[in-house]
Amino acid sequence: MSKGFFDNDILIKLAGSGLIHDAKQYLGIEESWILPSVKSRLTNPKRRDKLAQYFDRWPGQSQNQVLSFVEQAQKFLPSEDQSFIEQYHKDQRLDIGEIQLLEAALCSDDSFLITGDKRFLKQMVTIPDLYNLALNKLPAQFACFESILLLLIDQIGFEAVRDKVLPFKEIEGQIKIAFGGGASKTEEQTREALLYELQQLGPVAAPLLHYPLS
Repeated sequence: MSKGFFDNDILIKLAGSGLIHDAKQYLGIEESWILPSVKSRLTNPKRRDKLAQYFDRWPGQSQNQVLSFVEQAQKFLPSEDQSFIEQYHKDQRLDIGEIQLLEAALCSDDSFLITGDKRFLKQMVTIPDLYNLALNKLPAQFACFESILLLLIDQIGFEAVRDKVLPFKEIEGQIKIAFGGGASKTEEQTREALLYELQQLGPVAAPLLHYPLS
């Protein structure tokens, strides 16, 4: 059974815009896994960190869609052995949540890691042992927002994707970059913008991505 490990940022973008079920279908994900702290980070009125502030910008219906996905997703417990985290979080300054997701994905069969942060992928490819581990265990099993948008444009059509994400262009900059400020941008222009963003990851990252860049 294919497992998808979603970081906090990407699940808000996909669930908030109503694309998460399409994304799961066309990535072949049957089980969704998330960090156990997501709900408390999003709903605790005393803890309004950067993620919660971003979540607060989405309209109520979108927030409900996110929380519904969070409720239904499986929550994994980070490993009690902290050596993996200590090696790659403290020394390499990688995001601890994504390191935990990566470790869980590496330890699972038939898994996918879905991240909203291309910087994580950029940093990961600069760490040879971690990159080789990911490439050997999870080739073409990484997805980010831009690659998922391209996949969904292929599968459900440009207009269907555009109409779902465009209302949130002022909330999410990646949407505005790809689709522009209105409905005037063509499919070709949007594809070019999305591919350009992915190509900034560099050729070394390409074998990790599920969406071919060539």
